[in-house]
Amino acid sequence: MRTSTKSALLFLFILVTVGAVVWGVDRFLNPPANQTLADQNQYELPAYLKVPIEEAVKPLIADLDESEESVQALLEEREQFHESNEGAFPSSEEIHLYADQLEQYHEFRIRDLKFYQENTPDQGQAKRKGEEFLEKYIGWNCGFRFVEEFTNQQMLELAQSAIDTGSADDTVHACHAVLLWLNGSPTEALSKMNDLADKGDQLVIAPNFLVMFRFWHFNLTQETYDSGGDLIQCRRMVIQDCVELLRSTHQSDHPRHFWLLVEGSYKFKYRDWKEMLQAILQHEDISLFHKHKTAGMYYVKLAWHHRGEDYALTVSEEGWKNFAEFSSKALRHFRRAWQLEPKIPETMVQLIQIANTGNDPDWSARDWFLETIHTEFDNRRAYNAYAWSLRPRWGGSLQQLTNFANECILCDQWQTPVPSYAFISIEAIREDLPNQNQLGNFFPIMQLIESLTVEYLKRSDNKDLWQPNRYQCGLLAGALVQAEKYELAKKLFDQTQETIRDADVQWMLRSRLDLETEVQLMTSDFSEEYQSYQKLVSEVNLETSQDQFLDLSKRLDEIESSVESTAVSRYVQGQRESLQHQQKYQTGDWVSLKFNETLSDWRVHADQTEIVNEETIILRSETHGRNLFIQPLARFSPPYEIQLTYEAMENSEKLPLPNRVGIVLGIGDNSFRYDQDFTEFGVTLNGLEASYMSSDVNNQNLEFFLLADRQNKSKLILEAWPERGLFYVDGKAVIHRNNMTMTHSHIVSFGTAFDSALNKRTVKLSDIRIRRLENDMPERLVAYYKNFVEHSPSSFHAHFGYGVHSYEMEDYEVALKELRIAETMNPNDKNTLNFLTFTYEALGQFKKAFEIREKNVARKPNDATFLNDLAWSLVVCQQADFRDPKRALELAQKACEISNHEQWHILGTLASAYAATGEFEKAVEFIEMAVPLAPSDRQEYLQARLKDYGDGKSIHE
Repeated sequence: MRTSTKSALLFLFILVTVGAVVWGVDRFLNPPANQTLADQNQYELPAYLKVPIEEAVKPLIADLDESEESVQALLEEREQFHESNEGAFPSSEEIHLYADQLEQYHEFRIRDLKFYQENTPDQGQAKRKGEEFLEKYIGWNCGFRFVEEFTNQQMLELAQSAIDTGSADDTVHACHAVLLWLNGSPTEALSKMNDLADKGDQLVIAPNFLVMFRFWHFNLTQETYDSGGDLIQCRRMVIQDCVELLRSTHQSDHPRHFWLLVEGSYKFKYRDWKEMLQAILQHEDISLFHKHKTAGMYYVKLAWHHRGEDYALTVSEEGWKNFAEFSSKALRHFRRAWQLEPKIPETMVQLIQIANTGNDPDWSARDWFLETIHTEFDNRRAYNAYAWSLRPRWGGSLQQLTNFANECILCDQWQTPVPSYAFISIEAIREDLPNQNQLGNFFPIMQLIESLTVEYLKRSDNKDLWQPNRYQCGLLAGALVQAEKYELAKKLFDQTQETIRDADVQWMLRSRLDLETEVQLMTSDFSEEYQSYQKLVSEVNLETSQDQFLDLSKRLDEIESSVESTAVSRYVQGQRESLQHQQKYQTGDWVSLKFNETLSDWRVHADQTEIVNEETIILRSETHGRNLFIQPLARFSPPYEIQLTYEAMENSEKLPLPNRVGIVLGIGDNSFRYDQDFTEFGVTLNGLEASYMSSDVNNQNLEFFLLADRQNKSKLILEAWPERGLFYVDGKAVIHRNNMTMTHSHIVSFGTAFDSALNKRTVKLSDIRIRRLENDMPERLVAYYKNFVEHSPSSFHAHFGYGVHSYEMEDYEVALKELRIAETMNPNDKNTLNFLTFTYEALGQFKKAFEIREKNVARKPNDATFLNDLAWSLVVCQQADFRDPKRALELAQKACEISNHEQWHILGTLASAYAATGEFEKAVEFIEMAVPLAPSDRQEYLQARLKDYGDGKSIHE
């Protein structure tokens, strides 16, 4: 049996997290001189750093042995405390807020602003602009609410404004450099940092920013290594600064600030920690706490290096052994650090993470989590680490996540972010459900969702308390609607008003309008009529009569007149226009999709739209989102043809915009989904390229392919067929690979896919229309590929497609010509060679067909496809002289072994070979193995073969 085979930047991390470094007064008054890059060439490691790591760590090992009893005693003491408190969250009297640390950190960082005010060379407007920028930057860097919504771009604009007014301050320029980096200009940022470092003793940067500058400089040099910079010397300067900083602050009131800074900004690889470890271990003025914590972090990095970052199934036995060994070493050091400083929660968070991996024989992740929050109740990292351990994928369970969420609610501490982890747990539950889009149908979680909604609504007016974000509100709303808890959902919508948006409920394949309309109608006296209408409209198809359309329209009139609601009115208007579209679509006429101020017949996912007239709309992207698209509410079943005009326009408002518009086909009822099969055909907005993008059901990364040069304004035409999408730009066919779209849906969307590589453009769509096609796909496919060959004679895919579809239309002469051209372009392509043999066989040129098959097997003797194809031909060839059942049997047996007896068509070939050699029992055995593996459209064929072989008939009898 024969078959055919079908076939970035990483976003930059925010370098400086919540954390601080306490410096002595003398450091503020006399900031240390900075070593120039030129001096780095003469820089050598201090002698004590040349001691091997094994020697450097020995004093710590001795300390671990000596302190083992005291560590165990503390473990037992705290374990008894946990048991006596029944493992519950701490009471309100025991809470120590992490927010207090943020406030202290903010006050501490404000000293940098005072340093700027006293030491800056800026004057007048430049000084005021620099002060305004640094104040906001400090708050933004600390995570304070009043500026946390600032984007990287907005912060860059503030820094640029200060520089444009004449600021010459090194601190402002250092922050400007890192913001350039965060906004996608690493080369420019590195050049600026190099210039600052070259100033040497003349560099004047506020104390905290000085250390951060070292981090930034090293990390960017490491990232853009080819762009210049001595990476080794740059790293050693960071280590030198860190060791000096640690030495000067380790006995201060805030020893944790150093580690908050380092863990957020220090991006050394595991081997580079050796140098840091050596420097800390051998410095006599650094405390044991810091030495043990450094060692623990080093061994954690070493453990993960040996394990690897891939999935657990890919880790070797040796990898797991080393992972356990180094994790155990890290455990001992972290425990000792905890015993030395039991009130510093960052060490305990590390212990939660080690317990998550199963490498703590005494305490669980839960034990260390409770220990952490008894020290600092709202430590976010502790909640994140513990919640992660409760996911089923990491050995937890949905029930454990539910229990944890309930604890977060029952503690009743809404002045902290703790209740947010109830929402986070619900999201984790959804992600680990077999069907992620059915959260509201999962009964055990609905009681939690109801109680969380009630508790939130009690406090939603108090803006001083913690508030969930839009998505979290959407998560609740969607689940409540799915569970038919309409009264509570109505209260949530009424309270949140416009807080919830379409994008926040996309997880359930519904829009905000869908949910709110359903809630409004299901809580009205007209709920039964609404449900009846929904049932009828779901049955609309090409056979729906005009009388049925009229009945549906009357029902909409009744709904609109009975329920006074803006959402319901928009819903009714959209449904009415959708019915009119589908009514006209049935006739095969063009349906013009019009725009109006309410966009009642479209679902729009964009922050801003501009309705030019009924035929034209301008779309701008979401400010904080990544998808920009519009979608008609009407459902159109393939095959259909879409036409529209698009135009790329300059965007004077300089909004961050996606760089392409496309016609999107996907699976689902009424939403654009990335975790479903779909293909996007479209054009970029830089005026240069037409594009093709594809994804698969496993949510793999989208691929982007250059197809052809295009202008800024073009007419787009898409023919949507089941499993095919034929795309034309200005009458020219464009394609990639096999032009597969997996189009089984009713979706038509126009939009974009990414927010990377943005340019300052916006999208103008006009004259959008759609019509139903007659079912003449084979002829249209041939015409399409013929057009493609004429416009792109150098395209392998054009000739291959034209040849294949000509073969399927039994135009064998054209097929042979095109496939031979494709073979010269790609001599080893399996599909081309297969269809060439099919064509030669159809023309009766069996000798040439066998020459190709023999050549394939000789070239790749362990390729199951090539072996199977030759075996099949040796069984079924129409010319008896070419048949060789005995050899076919040998080839098919080998092909089955290579494919692990898991390919139905290869098993079928083996069965046919057995039948051809007279071994009918074996033939029946293997055809029965093939049946459950085969697709439904091949079952009838296999059953016929099964009957023949059971009756003692071979394939030629």
